[in-house]
Amino acid sequence: MNWKVYTDMNEKIQPDEALVEKLLSRAGKAGGNKSARRIPKAAAIVAAVLAISLAAPAALAASPTTYQWMYGLSPQMAQFFVPVNESCEDNGIRMEILSAHVDGNTVKLYISLRDLTGDRVDETIDLFDSYAIYTPFDSSGTCSLAEYDRETGTAVFLVSLTENSGRDLSGKKVTFAANSLLSHKAYQSDVRIGAIPEPFSHETMVLSFDTLPHSDYTLFSVSEYPVANRSVTVLTPSGSGLALSEQYACSITGIGWIDGQLHIQIATDQRLNRDAQVWLRLRATNGDIAEPVKKYSFAQDASGEGRIDYEEYIFDIPQDEISDYTLYGDFSIAGLRTEGNWRVTFRLPEAQSSSS
Repeated sequence: MNWKVYTDMNEKIQPDEALVEKLLSRAGKAGGNKSARRIPKAAAIVAAVLAISLAAPAALAASPTTYQWMYGLSPQMAQFFVPVNESCEDNGIRMEILSAHVDGNTVKLYISLRDLTGDRVDETIDLFDSYAIYTPFDSSGTCSLAEYDRETGTAVFLVSLTENSGRDLSGKKVTFAANSLLSHKAYQSDVRIGAIPEPFSHETMVLSFDTLPHSDYTLFSVSEYPVANRSVTVLTPSGSGLALSEQYACSITGIGWIDGQLHIQIATDQRLNRDAQVWLRLRATNGDIAEPVKKYSFAQDASGEGRIDYEEYIFDIPQDEISDYTLYGDFSIAGLRTEGNWRVTFRLPEAQSSSS
């Protein structure tokens, strides 16, 4: 059969709209929403063969450990998302583009990862922002974990892609790539750290988005905008910080007062390697919670091998009341990082509007 015949057959398949919304909603909640990523225009990409199969049994026979995940949820959904079944393998891990659905200028993709040699893919798997979506048009996209099948050790991700000028994406070529996977993550929430240590930071420094008065440090983000002169004042990190958590590879490198507000600075050298994350809060003796009113993120030697990441939390607590508060935190870190070069190029199917 030729492409037009396949297209005509696809257009006759009309899944239940509520079913579609339910699955997409479930996928979004399961993976935790990721911030949208702007994707630059890319040059033309070498074509890849698009394998299209409308018969679910045939799709299952071709890929028994992947496409069956969607078919098991609903045969209607399996047909609504056109099978792609393009894959690649590297470092013993297989990545496969399972299926795609195009609706005008939006695309939904299901992508699976499976470890063929061990257990590096688990329910905590994260692409760690190492993924890239290359398109010949200006677009933005997100990627989140949708499902993990313990029996087969397969993780399925939902990728959402939007073409920013509203063009129809039918038949366009897309490349999905990733080069780093994090798994075996450890989490702890609302951990009691203890009394707030005595302030030991007596020096501050100014970091700016526009200039580099301290060339060793790079300011990445602030939680509140606008920022006066696009600059912030932070504590000068102490080289002999207080160990906060050995398991989660973090320490307190600064505690002090700036403009009447308490600053607590956390450092880690495992942000890029294992995505070490901390979130601080204060709890009063009466149970009230004080979340930080602002947070600054910056790094020392940002592009070097000795990079150290800092998070500075600012609390609006009167200095004479600080003894009434205890320090708490949420922690997470990956136990395993896997490198590789996974890249699949494929052509998007023809659009099938979910409202038709």
